[in-house]
Amino acid sequence: MSIELSGIGLRLLKLRKQSGYTQSVMAAKLDIADRTYKFYELERRELPAPIAVKICGLFEADITWLLTGHESAISQSNLELISKSVLAVLTLDAEKDHDYSNEKLAELSSYVFNQAVRKSTPPAAEAEAIFRVME
Repeated sequence: MSIELSGIGLRLLKLRKQSGYTQSVMAAKLDIADRTYKFYELERRELPAPIAVKICGLFEADITWLLTGHESAISQSNLELISKSVLAVLTLDAEKDHDYSNEKLAELSSYVFNQAVRKSTPPAAEAEAIFRVME
């Protein structure tokens, strides 16, 4: 008898197989009964949030992916936007010879990122605007 998995059970199976663990080893790592883990993987039992969080911690997996099969909101484009925001702030700090503290640079980078997301503007433009105001 073959069971066709398509949801969370399939993603649990994928994580387990990638690690080379058996169901028993997975259960031991999660500090749950073998049968309990097996039922999560077979989708016969709902996966509780604390166990899902523990699984994601063990495998550095995205919780949104584990629960829904979709990537989280922190997409590759958002990661690139964060990087561009930080780079724009650091570049302007160096060019204008402000020598702000790391905490201030982090605060400015966060502001630039949030403005770029909210207004759909390039991070460099947002960084320029905030540095003009601060002069």
